[in-house]
Amino acid sequence: MKKFLNYYFKFFGVFIRIKSIAMKKVGIIGEKVGMSSYFDNVRGVRIPCTVIWSEGCKIAQIKTLANEGYDSVQLSYGIKKEKNISKSVLGHIKKANVSSSLLLREIRDFDLNKIQVSEQKNTNSNTNSSTDGIGKANDDVKSDSHGDNLDGQDTNNNANLGGQDTNNNANLGGQDIENNNSQVQNEMIKPNKSESKNNSNDTEFNIFLGKEIKISDLFSEGDIVNVVGKSKGKGFQGVVKRHRFSGVGGQTHGQHNRLRAPGSVGASSFPSRVFKGTRMAGKTGNSRVTVKNLQVLKIINNENLIVIKGCVPGDTGSIVFLEK
Repeated sequence: MKKFLNYYFKFFGVFIRIKSIAMKKVGIIGEKVGMSSYFDNVRGVRIPCTVIWSEGCKIAQIKTLANEGYDSVQLSYGIKKEKNISKSVLGHIKKANVSSSLLLREIRDFDLNKIQVSEQKNTNSNTNSSTDGIGKANDDVKSDSHGDNLDGQDTNNNANLGGQDTNNNANLGGQDIENNNSQVQNEMIKPNKSESKNNSNDTEFNIFLGKEIKISDLFSEGDIVNVVGKSKGKGFQGVVKRHRFSGVGGQTHGQHNRLRAPGSVGASSFPSRVFKGTRMAGKTGNSRVTVKNLQVLKIINNENLIVIKGCVPGDTGSIVFLEK
């Protein structure tokens, strides 16, 4: 039976890992502002919601399957005084042009396509503007060369051999101009070999180091997200508050001041011990909690706010993590 369970859990763990690899995800770090209410005009319903603020995260490191053995992205969030940051962390974040970091969080199987799309739009707009200028220059040069050709044709009609020579000279001049222009264009587009060697450490992901990610880049209204946070610490609590026990029962039949007692916790002579995991009194809260399948109601880009349906673990001002 034990061997069967071992094989079962190993297979189940591999299955979960394969599933997580197949499903790319994105996430961002933020702070809980508090709870409010959102009125749905379509249904006419008031919905309780949580407001989360995030000024944006910066990419501190990108791990690849070839270098580290798995794909992940490390995000940096917040501002912290440099004297309070350890030298190892400070040197790590400065490699990615990040000046300060309050928290570093690594996300496995991060979907870089969302960031690549926005980055490619910016690069395409820049290349289009540069190629437009080159195209105009080509048109001007071609018009000049056509003018030379026409002049050569006129001289060819007026004279015999002399006009043909001038026509050939005009054509050759136009070709030289066009060839020179194409060489200049190729030099503008070709990357520098020394720069490409220096930037070959992180392959194509090198441009993303230090890039800022905001809420609007990853989430949109109507998305379903998971929120991870640390719950409020409540100290040492009894079984009624911690595990929602109902107590012993009525106050009659000789029961004296035992309403909130846990009751019996184990057997007598066999097994003569208390089983592991028995619910008892103890420290409550201050633990990592994940709330799944929360809907994004609204995104306010000007104030870097995201409104999420329902409640989120943690106190006001606590750090939470959003993922989808």
